[in-house]
Parts: sequence; structure tokens; C-alpha cells
Amino acid sequence: MRAIAGVGLLIFLGFAVAPLAGQEIRITEFQVEGNPPDGEMKITLNTQSKGIELGSFCIRLADYTAPAPPPGFVRQSNGYEYLQDAAGGLPLPNLADNGPLDEDPRSGGFAITISTTTWPPGKYLLMVAAHNRPAGGPYVQDSRPVAFRIGGDGEPAEAVGNVPGAKHRVVYEKPGVYACFPSLTIRPDGRLTTSFGTRTRRSHIDNSGGSLTLDSGDRGLTWTAGEHPVVDRRWQTRDGLLATAAARGWIQTDAKQREELESQGKTVLPVRDGVIAYLGGASWRVSRDGGKSWESHVIDVPEYVSGLMGFHHAASELAAADGLRLVAVYGARIADVLAGRTSRDEVFLLRSADDGQTWQCLPMLPEGLGDSKVGFNETALVEAGDGRILALMRTAPETSLYQSFSSDRGLTWTKPADSGISGHPAHLLLLKDGRLLATYGYRKRPMGIRACFSGDHGRTWQTDREWILRNDGFGSPGDLGYPLTHALDDGRLMTIYYLTTDGMNTHIATTHWEPPK
Repeated sequence: MRAIAGVGLLIFLGFAVAPLAGQEIRITEFQVEGNPPDGEMKITLNTQSKGIELGSFCIRLADYTAPAPPPGFVRQSNGYEYLQDAAGGLPLPNLADNGPLDEDPRSGGFAITISTTTWPPGKYLLMVAAHNRPAGGPYVQDSRPVAFRIGGDGEPAEAVGNVPGAKHRVVYEKPGVYACFPSLTIRPDGRLTTSFGTRTRRSHIDNSGGSLTLDSGDRGLTWTAGEHPVVDRRWQTRDGLLATAAARGWIQTDAKQREELESQGKTVLPVRDGVIAYLGGASWRVSRDGGKSWESHVIDVPEYVSGLMGFHHAASELAAADGLRLVAVYGARIADVLAGRTSRDEVFLLRSADDGQTWQCLPMLPEGLGDSKVGFNETALVEAGDGRILALMRTAPETSLYQSFSSDRGLTWTKPADSGISGHPAHLLLLKDGRLLATYGYRKRPMGIRACFSGDHGRTWQTDREWILRNDGFGSPGDLGYPLTHALDDGRLMTIYYLTTDGMNTHIATTHWEPPK
């Protein structure tokens, strides 16, 4: 690939979504010539297809905030601006191969010269895709982002947020690596550990590229190679053991098993060619030697559950002083999966009332979702100052965060209600002054990391005093956040998350800040 010449360049990088087993559309060549700040760029790509026909090409703008789209682009109801091929014979947003806008005579190749002379100053992200549309059925595509600046940096004045004295630091960033989903473990000696994905593909399912574990002994200011075993102090039991529970999550297997798994009502997704993943059940582990070795035990889950997925243990796991342990997981019912009903996940609680010696899996909503317009998935738990347990849940389709309370130690829960917090997913923290803190990713423009406080044990949230840790997110739309916040011994807070600010390099970062009074 060739980079765009000139000072206006940010950077661009290719990534692919997971294709259906045996079906793939792949961009094999990609280059961008010219310099957008000087008024013009030419995009050229070539493709190969396997098991499916190339349908068309597509170019859309992301993170575009000007009142009107640039010449040639049309704003759709989903908020994105697409390049229009009015004479190409295909419905918007599809650009026909060898159509009126295609400057490349090759079948499966596409080239277009775009004039940017009238584009207003700012930061731009173009997503260039080859896909199977306008054909129906599952979406198969490969795409490349192109990010650049025109006339200045395009940053909003409040890009670093409205929290006085907040300090942002990059924990890990590497070109070509999708660094994502940082965990946060507090070791028994108070040191911090984070583990995160270092993926070679921008995928939430395919973990190709592995992960990295880092430790910090100075409150998260600097990080070094992590030590093993990784032990969280919340796993410690009163008799000196370690105990924790989790959903098994995505289990990868041969794509030939897809039909059988789907007939069983399993939740199945493609990973890469020849590989699929399905959701497993749940298990709990116990260690008798400080985490050097573990015994694993199966937790029985309701027969109607298709599979269970977990969330960061730092957010979803609760260990109370009376020996209660809760872990929030989520999954769909087999009946909904077989019927093709989407967005029907529910929250389940892995619960132990005897300090991790025995566990059970309980539905938050025994009767199911009923006529609820939303489903619930990634869930944060906290024991509020009034003794109740609060669950703050991400929804599907995504609206505000919903919340539910338990007054009987996680056995029964109130009907989920809108918290008024716009963001997802969240982490909850009880501060020493009794306030509850929610930190969450904000995936609307301007994207970033935000926080909100409650002074009445979560009954209401001070959404009119939302704190913006940062709002300079720029890149793959909606893919950022998963913040986790730790109260340091000096009174400050440290929040860790993942973010893209340059249109390409998704990285792990922290913000150190003081909770406003």
C-alpha cells in the first residue's frame, strides 16, 4: 500500500470482518494517492471473492459533523454520509463495479478520484468497502479506513474533557495492532495488572494476535511486563483459598459443526474461514496454592439457555464481606435463537452464598423479557451504601443504560428501568464518601469516556453534571470504551479503557483524575 503524501495525512490501515464459513470477499490491493488538503485524492483497490459474488463497493464518511455532506455524498437516516452513484443502477449506498464512477476497468477492481477542494476544515474518516450488497442475506465485506485532516487539527475546543487536572497516558499502542478490552486486576499487595487483546484483526470474536499482560507498582503511572499468576484480591476467601466464577464465553471449533450447533439452539458466529465460535456454559474455579494451579467445576445453567457470555470481572464481579459472591453474565434463550429473534439477551447471575464453595446460575428475570423492547447484556455490579446491590446494564438495541436493584443479596431483582445515562458499557464504583460512580464509553459524537455520580445509592444519577474525561475519540465508529476505574490510595481515580484518536491505532490508555466534589 502507498500512503497519502503531504502533511494532511493521519494514517490508514486495513481490517476485515469475520466472513461466513466458506464465504469471503477480500481486498487484495489498496492504495491512496494524492493529498486531500491540496484538494484531491485517488482511491484504488482490487478484490478477490470466495464462495460468494462481489456485489458492489461502498464509501462512507464516519465522524462527520458538518451540517451538510460534501459534494457527491448523501446523508442517510443512520447518520452516515455515503458516496452516491446516481447513474450506476444500484441502490444507495452501492457503487457499481465498472459503473459511471469506477475508473478501474478490471472486474473486481475499483478506482475513484475524489475532490476535496470544498470540504470544510476538520478530521475525516472514509470507510472504503467491497461487499456482497445489494444481494440479501448475511453481510459479507472487507473494508479499509482512510483518515486525513484538512486545514488544522479539527479538534473541538473541549477535546480533553471538562475534568480539571485530568492526565491522560498511553499504556500500549502499536501500529497495525487492535489493542482492546483492557482488564483491571488489583493484586493482594495493591499492585495493578491489566490484560488486553493485541489483535491483528479488528474483531471482537477472532483473537488472532493474542494478548498482553502488564503490571504497575506506581498507581498506573508506568507499566512493565506482567507477572504470573494473575490474582485479584477479591478472589480471596476467608479460609485462604481463591475462588471465582465466569461464563465460558466463545468457544472456537470447526465450521463443519455449525449446522449441528445451530440445530441445538446454540448462539453461533463466524470467526474466520473454516472456524466458528459458539457460546458455552459457566464454571467456577478454586486455587489452593495462591493461583499457581486451579481446579475447575461446571456450574449448572438453566436448560433453556443458549449459551453464556461474560464481561470484565472488574465490573461484573462482586465479593461482599458476608461471603456473598455474584458474577453477572448474559445469554439468550434457545427458543429465541431458534426463532431468529435478535437482541434478546438476558442477564444471569452466578451466585455463591458460602464464599465461593458452591455456585448456582439464576436468571435476573425468571419469566424472561416478556414484551420488553430491549435486551440486556454487559452488566456492572456494585454493593451500594444502603446495602442493596445495583446492576447497570447495557441494552440491545442500544439505548440508555438500564438498572435493576436487589434487596435480598441477588436472589430477586426489580424490573429494569432506564437510568438516564447515555453510554455503554459501564463500570460501577462505591467511593469512600458514599457516592456511586459510573464510568462508561460514549459512542456518539464527540466520542470518548464519560462519568456520572449518584448521591442517593443509584436511585438517580446526576446526568445534568456529566463529567467528560475525554472526547477526542476518532476512528472506527462506536468501538471504544469499556472503562474500569480504581480508587487510588491518594484519593485520585485511575480509569483504563481503549480508544482510537487518529483514525487508525486503537490503543490502551489511562486517565488519572480527582472526583469532583
